[in-house]
Amino acid sequence: MERVRCRRPFSWPGKGSGAFLNEPAAPEGERPDGSAAAGDDQRVISAELLSAVMPVIPDAAVVVDSSGRIVSANGQAEALFGYESGSLVGTPVEALVPERIRGRHRRHRRGFMAAPQVRPMGVGLQLTGRRFDSSQFPVDISLAPIVSEGEQLVVAAIRDVSAQRQAAAAQAALRRVATLVARGVPPEEVFATVTAEVGRLMDVDLVSMDRYDPDGKVTVLGAQPATLTSGWNIGGRNVSTLVFESGRPARIDDYSEASGPGAVPTREWGVRSAVGAPITIEGRLWGVMFIASRRERALPADTESRLADFTELVAMAIANAEAQTALTDSRARIVAAADAARRRIGRDLHDGAQQRLVSLTLQLRAAQAAAPPEAAELRALLDRVADGLTSVLGELVEFARGIHPAILTEGGLGPALQMLAGRSPIPVDLDVRIPGRLPEPLEVCTYYLASEALTNAAKHSQASAIAVEVTADDDVLRVRIRDNGVGGASFGTGSGLVGLKDRVETLGGRLVLQSKPGRGTTVGAELQLSGNGVA
Repeated sequence: MERVRCRRPFSWPGKGSGAFLNEPAAPEGERPDGSAAAGDDQRVISAELLSAVMPVIPDAAVVVDSSGRIVSANGQAEALFGYESGSLVGTPVEALVPERIRGRHRRHRRGFMAAPQVRPMGVGLQLTGRRFDSSQFPVDISLAPIVSEGEQLVVAAIRDVSAQRQAAAAQAALRRVATLVARGVPPEEVFATVTAEVGRLMDVDLVSMDRYDPDGKVTVLGAQPATLTSGWNIGGRNVSTLVFESGRPARIDDYSEASGPGAVPTREWGVRSAVGAPITIEGRLWGVMFIASRRERALPADTESRLADFTELVAMAIANAEAQTALTDSRARIVAAADAARRRIGRDLHDGAQQRLVSLTLQLRAAQAAAPPEAAELRALLDRVADGLTSVLGELVEFARGIHPAILTEGGLGPALQMLAGRSPIPVDLDVRIPGRLPEPLEVCTYYLASEALTNAAKHSQASAIAVEVTADDDVLRVRIRDNGVGGASFGTGSGLVGLKDRVETLGGRLVLQSKPGRGTTVGAELQLSGNGVA
């Protein structure tokens, strides 16, 4: 009976497999069958035992000789690589690897035979197997050398790891999308990323992110390839319509049978099969994620569930964007209402109390002039009262200007900023370069930002100079107020900048504060012109 000797113990990948190769070593001088040993530590395994065990090894396994020929293969290997029963024996092992790496594989095989040892193959590399039909798939391989009657052989255990690789790739893609959602990026960026990720992950020819509109149309928001941009109406038998009508995933494995407007663009792309998964936001059907393939073979059965992982993240991104939009709109309404109230109060003060005080002051001056010369005390009293009214009138004018300056409404941002600079106790270098009048929300926001910054500088900065710069270019209004004072300002020190930050963000802008101790303070804001009423 022929004996096969194993150089050292080795195990097959997989739970509970290959126990016969891990049995305890026989005592020195004794073979596993009880006969006398040859005086070495190598295991002795009969060819019959190896032949009996090969079929029950859970993984695919082949035995290769020193010339690279397969001398034994189990049924799992034949099934994995798509060979008929018995046809792998005598085949060069390089037939099981892609053609592009056969030369390199041959060199590595020879090197292994020169110094054989039990080890995984290609540590740190992504190994690829090649089926009889030339299709390729990722594998993990473990190698174990054996000796049979002086001839060096190697046993290779091979496992298809396509599922594990796909799962890892899916998780990586989902993490990338989830990171975008967590950062709160615009939905358009999420759509583009999701369609690209799904296209790569599922190896399909067409991916689109579509929205169902109230008028019964389907609008494409993101697609791979990007040339698919047109929309269509709901109707007929196609994936978009099936998802719209059922609110559930849908598939058509033979798109030649599809009908309706939604079938036209996909048929033009030569689509054979397609799957759609609904995008649902708080119980409301919002849209559909659509993928399609030109291959004759239908899309895999798990496509719907894999798509659902992405549609959940898309729904979250859309819900976040809608909530942010609703919050911004609400803040904008509050700011607009507050500004309207300011204007109304200022107008009431000007037209009511202020005019009344002016009238009373004039009447007192008239009474003072009409008093007889001998009534010196009365004339002095009337003079003091008139001066007091004039002082109150001045304070009221300043109060009304703080509520909402009339000059801003009448003259625009430039004159209003000139007025602020002229009233500042610290010299102000004013540079305003804007194209005429801006929308009222932008002018009001810029005015109050400059007013607050100048007031804070006068109170706390100990500065000797302030620079105010307002420019408009590239669809952006930029405001920057710098002083050379002591610095140390922050949003949390009661400076009033917190309210201005809210006002700036309400307009879709960004407020930045730089104020390191000893280095002065810079308050800057950037506001979009096109989104705030500027064409």
